[in-house]
Amino acid sequence: MKLITKLALLFSLLLVFAACTDDVDGIPTDSKYEYYLGSLSITPASDYLIYGLDELRILSLNNSLIEYNEMNVIFNQLAVSGGKNAVWEKQTRLGQSLQYHFDEGDDMIGPGDPSAKYIVRSKEWTHIILQEQSGKPRTNFEGFRSSVKQWIEYIREYCPNPDAKILIMVNWPYDTSGNYDADMQEMFENTIKVARENGIGIIPAGNAYNIINTEEGSAMRNALYTDDRHPSVMASYLSACVFYNCLFNDNPEGLEYYPSDITSSEAALMQKRAHEASKTYSSVSDYSGTVAYHYELLAPNGDILSAEDFPIIWSVDGGGTIDEDGVFYSDGTPGTYTVRAETTIENKEATASIRVINPDAVEQEYVSLQAGGSYAQDFNAIGTGAEAILPAGWRIEKMTGATVQRTVGSFNNAGKTTELEGGENLASNATNGLYNFGASASSTDRAVGGITTGDTEKTQGINVYLHIKNNGSQTIPAMDLSFDIEKYRKGNNSAGFTAELYCSTDGLNWTSAGDNFKVSFDSDSETAGYDVVPGEIRSVSGILAESLSPGESLYFAWNFSVTSGTTSSGAQALALDNVSISARSSAPVDYIEVGDATYVQDFDAIGTSAEATLPQGWRIEKRLDFPRVVGFFSFAGYHTEQQGGINMSSSAKNGLYNFGAGDAATATDRAIGGVSTGVDDGTRG
Repeated sequence: MKLITKLALLFSLLLVFAACTDDVDGIPTDSKYEYYLGSLSITPASDYLIYGLDELRILSLNNSLIEYNEMNVIFNQLAVSGGKNAVWEKQTRLGQSLQYHFDEGDDMIGPGDPSAKYIVRSKEWTHIILQEQSGKPRTNFEGFRSSVKQWIEYIREYCPNPDAKILIMVNWPYDTSGNYDADMQEMFENTIKVARENGIGIIPAGNAYNIINTEEGSAMRNALYTDDRHPSVMASYLSACVFYNCLFNDNPEGLEYYPSDITSSEAALMQKRAHEASKTYSSVSDYSGTVAYHYELLAPNGDILSAEDFPIIWSVDGGGTIDEDGVFYSDGTPGTYTVRAETTIENKEATASIRVINPDAVEQEYVSLQAGGSYAQDFNAIGTGAEAILPAGWRIEKMTGATVQRTVGSFNNAGKTTELEGGENLASNATNGLYNFGASASSTDRAVGGITTGDTEKTQGINVYLHIKNNGSQTIPAMDLSFDIEKYRKGNNSAGFTAELYCSTDGLNWTSAGDNFKVSFDSDSETAGYDVVPGEIRSVSGILAESLSPGESLYFAWNFSVTSGTTSSGAQALALDNVSISARSSAPVDYIEVGDATYVQDFDAIGTSAEATLPQGWRIEKRLDFPRVVGFFSFAGYHTEQQGGINMSSSAKNGLYNFGAGDAATATDRAIGGVSTGVDDGTRG
């Protein structure tokens, strides 16, 4: 009886199975049974996000495919149109490969021409785009794979943000391709293969070309090209929209910005196709702190099953929440968490990992300053060792190369330690490099700087950097800045040597702080040390009219180089010391209110010092370029440099003078002016 019952039950189940089976391929149409579901997977399987990132800092290592029509500029305009905060900068080598970028070297190729590796090291990039030669992902797969792998390893080791998102742009086939669809598919699959091997993402720009080829036809596809490979303006806009969609996880459809070279209807079509292309592959988390997960349900024969038949339940074990659509929202807690997707009917599940990085939890290297506050640094705490560690917020760098004299590099590329120790009686053949100077080997009074050399593969210039940040709630309208430039060895280079201050908002792009913060030393008769050091001290002070909003950074760079030319031998040893910064809480008053009154100024109140401060409303400037040239009031300084009076010699130093009617050091009747010279880079007016 039991056997009969079992046979009857089995027969009934077989009838049910037969009733629920599609006659064509044998796959059940009723999805209520476990053996009808083959697999469940979710992407991205492994990812990370940077929580609270308020700006995307994007770098692309590219050739003409991105350079044409300046795709990065189009993207930046799209970001503004969409209310996003992002800046995309590019490093272009026309017609070249990722391997060429890698092999070009580690440093500056020439003035204003950094290598790709140098730029990677120069900034805390949040995203780095790798763009290969047009057809190489298809025609030289192993070379493409190798280039990507070595760039990933380099970025992870040397980029100031080792967690920068690395993505590969999917290229498009040549317009003359005999089998466009097949070439595009091979390009896409090979790029995905390399991306998955290395755990990075892609930007499927080429996929958008293929969608247009399929949906709009070859005529519209041809309009995407200017020749057989380079993009038209419309195509660059198309790709920029794909970048926008992928990097922000945001549909570009409806954005108002588009280039004037295309019509509004063309722009709308490009936005639509870009959005469709972006959905072909997803592995990019949103910069605002979310990750959108995608899942795929497959039947045993590989068919994609509908989520209506197999509802998904999402969960995460920490770090934030995940909604019913599979969007993870970080709460900012650093760590690695597991995302889980489960089917409600057949208990299939898939997992993924997400690592949350919170920059605010990482110690930043800068000096905090706020309106009304001050900061001073005399370097005495670094000790007497040759390899002294600089204070927090400070870095030091030597520039090498035949044409890098008077070149400021990058804060992030610079190191934190000196190399050598120097003091009295420095020899003419003392080793070039970065120095921890002192009056003697045991002196507690220290200064940092260096010595250059005639060997262009060695030190040609020294940069000492400082990073400050306004951590207060009030804007700093201006700063009083003073410092000493100290000379520890004479040098007979005929051009002399100069210490010049530069400023930057990003630690990479620099502007001179002006002649008021520039010190030049004439050539000496010999290259030799001093019995007592420093042998000469130049004190510099002035108001730096740099406004700094709350949360903003400002970088300083003191550059020590030969004053002119490219010969850096016969070098003087120069150093920075006694830096003092006072942040003002109100802007300096640069005018005099007189009304109907009479204004009189005899300058007697400025005193007798060489570095006298001028009265309110007055400034003074020396022109180093040409005589009879008037500059700008806002660029001029507030201080004189020298004393002058009776019996001034024919060899008196050129520059800005506080003159006295009588003995320069004691006369109470003062006047301001100066002495010019015919020497290049000296005072011309």
